[in-house]
Amino acid sequence: MKELKLTAYNYHQPILHLSLNVSQKLMDEIIELSFTEDGCEQGGFLIGRYPNDNTAVIEGIVSPICRKCNHSSFIRYTDGMQSFWNSLYKEKGLIYLGEWHSHPSMSATVSYTHLRAHETSLHLV
Repeated sequence: MKELKLTAYNYHQPILHLSLNVSQKLMDEIIELSFTEDGCEQGGFLIGRYPNDNTAVIEGIVSPICRKCNHSSFIRYTDGMQSFWNSLYKEKGLIYLGEWHSHPSMSATVSYTHLRAHETSLHLV
């Protein structure tokens, strides 16, 4: 694994009064999964809960059932995931909060593809 250490992530957006919390353990898990021997991009879904209207707490990650990845892309498919999301909510009260993916051999600069994906996601909310 590449030597990279992140601390727990607690972000508060003061104007909209929104907060996001991610534990140190989960940050370490994402970093561990991000740097594979083959150098391919990795990713998954973020799961958690909203303990109140203004705070999201990310409590875990889930790998997609089907994915395709290489050194410069990560594609996740959602086919077959709905029954999983339903069970996760029913059994643990956890929901889909977002997604993550790595760029182990590239810049962390946001690409046009990422900007379009975020724009599309915002329109779905």
